[in-house]
Amino acid sequence: MELTLIYTIVGFALAGWSVIANDSVQTLGTFIASKQKWFKWYTLAASASFAMIVTVVYGWWAYNGDISYGRLTRIPYQEIQWYHAVAPGILLLLTRIGIPVSTTQVLVGAVLGVGLARGMAALDTRVINRIFLSWVVTLPAGALMSILFFFTLKSVFGA
Repeated sequence: MELTLIYTIVGFALAGWSVIANDSVQTLGTFIASKQKWFKWYTLAASASFAMIVTVVYGWWAYNGDISYGRLTRIPYQEIQWYHAVAPGILLLLTRIGIPVSTTQVLVGAVLGVGLARGMAALDTRVINRIFLSWVVTLPAGALMSILFFFTLKSVFGA
């Protein structure tokens, strides 16, 4: 078996497992926990699975077999290397330890790390600036929206 194929299999396996271990708990876990009073866990898991199946089948049908909706075709091809498995490996490790972590921030950090290893010319600083600006703006904007929604709902429904 070719070394590149091994890197690919290990990288995708780590990425898939880390997304399931980290992101699914945050989204599906909250959904299942909040509804378990009214439904059995297997009913909730089946409905979540059904939603996923519908999404993938629709993507397959509407985009002629491309379930990524054409997004992956815009990424230039590059040779698979061992370090492509580092980001999902770290995400899986942090999830296993129990440290809450953002998948997006781990992956962006990994992309920046690879870009820096190749030299500053390999990085698109406009994109990096937009990413960091969005990270800075997101917290205060989320807090402001939470306050706004809280007081709006409080005035509408009273409390």
